Amino acid sequence: MYVTEKATRQLGVDEWRASFILSVIGICNTVSRVLTGLLVDCPRVDCVLVHNIAAVVAGAATCLVTVLDRYELLLVYATVFGVSIG
Repeated sequence: MYVTEKATRQLGVDEWRASFILSVIGICNTVSRVLTGLLVDCPRVDCVLVHNIAAVVAGAATCLVTVLDRYELLLVYATVFGVSIG
């Protein structure tokens, strides 16, 4: 939610492009949920470990948002965040 505000206020991105960032998060989240579900169905995969790794990646990516200074980097963040929370 705040990433769109950062894009419009700090980077001067128009509102349509800023809202597209949320769409990227949602699309990546949806695809990632399906793929992660298939992955953790494997008996040798520890679902708790997968969850913990994803939580660390999402947290680290969110910490880096403050230094992102281009729209394209926000899209990369949205992709990483969407995949990791999915």
